[in-house]
Amino acid sequence: MNKEEYLTRLQYCISQLPPVEAQNTMQYYREYFDDAGEENFASVMAELGTPEQLAAKICSSYGINYQQPVNENNTSKAVIIAIIAVLTCPIWFTAGIVILSLIFSLFMVILSLIFSAGVVGICLIFAGLLVFAAGFPTLFTHVPTGTMLIGAGLVLCAVGILFSLLLIWMILGTKNLISFIIKKIKKFIEKRKTRKAYSGKAGIQ
Repeated sequence: MNKEEYLTRLQYCISQLPPVEAQNTMQYYREYFDDAGEENFASVMAELGTPEQLAAKICSSYGINYQQPVNENNTSKAVIIAIIAVLTCPIWFTAGIVILSLIFSLFMVILSLIFSAGVVGICLIFAGLLVFAAGFPTLFTHVPTGTMLIGAGLVLCAVGILFSLLLIWMILGTKNLISFIIKKIKKFIEKRKTRKAYSGKAGIQ
């Protein structure tokens, strides 16, 4: 907050004073800040307090019970936003359902892929072991066939292991994705809370 913002806020806060007293007060504090100099603004503001605190002291000196003025701009904005929200309710409600449905469908697809990769991996490894085991006895009766069965079994096991690795990668990726989304949501909520808290303290700044 600089000098002009401070004085503007002060003028707004003492608007309940009679016009002449309000004008004299503003002239006095404007000269007070000018005499102190821009480099001493921070110390002067610390001495006087916030515009609201100073306005309360000024009103008290005139025997007026200070009431912090309502920020009409914020009130008007809130009313406009509320009206727009009510009028557009069918639109954003439908859009919200669609978005939630898409998110749910996306996670179901991911879960289906994870399940499929796991099942395929296990089946391939199991089939590869069976074929590999069947290849050994065949070596004693027909070497080419036995060799082919052993090779096919090893290939099936290798492909099954690749699917198992894919399964692990998908699980870790899904976990990281969920963590990322949760962090973004928390960060968004914290920003909203911070903005609301700052707006409540800053008034019309």
